[in-house]
Amino acid sequence: MKLSKTSKSLMLALLCASSVFAAQTSENSQRLKKALKQYPEADANGDGVLTMKEAQDFKKKKGNKATKKQVNYPVKPTFANEKYGDYDRNILDFWQADIKKPGPLLVYIHGGGFSSGSKEKLAGRGIIEKALKKGIHVASINYRYKCTSAEDLKDPQRTGLAGCFLDGARAIQHIKYKASEWNVDKERIIVFGSSAGGGIALFVGFYDDLADPDAKDKVLRESSRVYAIGHMSSQPTYIIEKWKDILGYSREDLEGVVTMEKAELPTNIKMGFSKESDLETELGKKYLSIIDMQEHADPNDPPVFIFNSGKDAMPKHYGHIVHHPKLSMHLDQVCKTNKIESKLVLGHGKRLDAYDELFQWCMKQLGPN
Repeated sequence: MKLSKTSKSLMLALLCASSVFAAQTSENSQRLKKALKQYPEADANGDGVLTMKEAQDFKKKKGNKATKKQVNYPVKPTFANEKYGDYDRNILDFWQADIKKPGPLLVYIHGGGFSSGSKEKLAGRGIIEKALKKGIHVASINYRYKCTSAEDLKDPQRTGLAGCFLDGARAIQHIKYKASEWNVDKERIIVFGSSAGGGIALFVGFYDDLADPDAKDKVLRESSRVYAIGHMSSQPTYIIEKWKDILGYSREDLEGVVTMEKAELPTNIKMGFSKESDLETELGKKYLSIIDMQEHADPNDPPVFIFNSGKDAMPKHYGHIVHHPKLSMHLDQVCKTNKIESKLVLGHGKRLDAYDELFQWCMKQLGPN
């Protein structure tokens, strides 16, 4: 994927904007000051000052460890930290509803920019209790974090961005492999998530079936297709260059919001490749296609619930850009163009219970058990 110098600068700035200037420390940043107080062990050299590099290194080290402790779940999972793949973060939690015949399942995928967050985020969404009362199973998954530096390419627990998406699909296949044991109806699985999780959910729903009937790994013989998709304040593509047309804002418009001088991370590293030329290989092109979810939409894809409560206005901060309602509106138009059933809920800055809206939509999609 060849980009102009200006376009590449914008794309990389958008993708890296969650980082803070390397020059910031706990002495001039309230965020780092708070982090040092909460995690004093992050101060690697013990000088009493937490630098951005120390904070990022600590985050990577901490993030690479799969979460073993359940955090404030309202209901204890039937199966906690179930392994669905070979990596530390290939784990999921599953709640089995008290039903006799195979029932539907809601699968949550957490957000966090593909570099933070965990399955425990589902704890405060209100979904688990509501679903179980209605005889609906629930699952929440972790997935590998993406590479955020050249050093991450050497970390077997990190992955290129496409690997996060493929982890999500494998989790669905694992659940289907366990369907008989867990009493799950394979044909009625709804996958949903916010931000990065919504992007993975959209990939799972729009991408062609990954089932390989000849695979030695029996999990990979299962279908990756799902019944419906929940896309919450998320994105239709991670080919960021396409956001310019979707958002309708120029580089100049966004310069006051996104800092263009941040350290640039080459696209090939984000995609898990050591060389830029790898992006031109068959595998590189496949991985770039995977993260361009909107391009896989077709009339055979499942219904999509699209939620966004942000204001449709000039972005005032980085989070407003990546969760801008124009991204959600664009996805709704993609669905309409491809004759995919969709429901778009926009809050325009008002406080709405996103997950209650989602749950009500799921109930209509599933109908009577």
